[in-house]
Amino acid sequence: MYTQKHKILTSGIVLLTVCVVGTILYTQTMKNQAGVEVTTNKGLEQRQIFIGDVELQVEVAKTQQERVIGLSNRQGLPDGRGMLFIFDHAGDHSIWMKDMLFSIDIIWISSKNEVVHIFHEVSPETYPKLFSSPIKAQYVLEVPSGYARNKISVGDKVVLGDAH
Repeated sequence: MYTQKHKILTSGIVLLTVCVVGTILYTQTMKNQAGVEVTTNKGLEQRQIFIGDVELQVEVAKTQQERVIGLSNRQGLPDGRGMLFIFDHAGDHSIWMKDMLFSIDIIWISSKNEVVHIFHEVSPETYPKLFSSPIKAQYVLEVPSGYARNKISVGDKVVLGDAH
């Protein structure tokens, strides 16, 4: 006999299965140079950007919710990849390391598409400290720790590619 309890249980199992499958499809796993598996969020817009001669593939966080989540709870980020935080206007946009599991370089970019400030090798242990640029910025880029050193400098021009 098919009871109301069975309907609820079946609906719950279907919902759980949809959530698990959705999560699997929503993320993409790859390995960084150290062989550590890292996950990117396929639900975010992807862009190619250039900083001077450096080419990066970035995930774009442009809503408040996307910016709050950022790179939290991920195992790492491969070289040549990053997360670009886009804000509606230039301002004092602070970054913290809440729920971060790996170190990053943090790069602030002005509304004129120029690198204005960089913090190198920021570790998760710095939480709840806030990191911000002394110069107003409209974009913040997070890349793997050490990636920016010797590749990206204050004053470098940034070209933001089209979404894909």
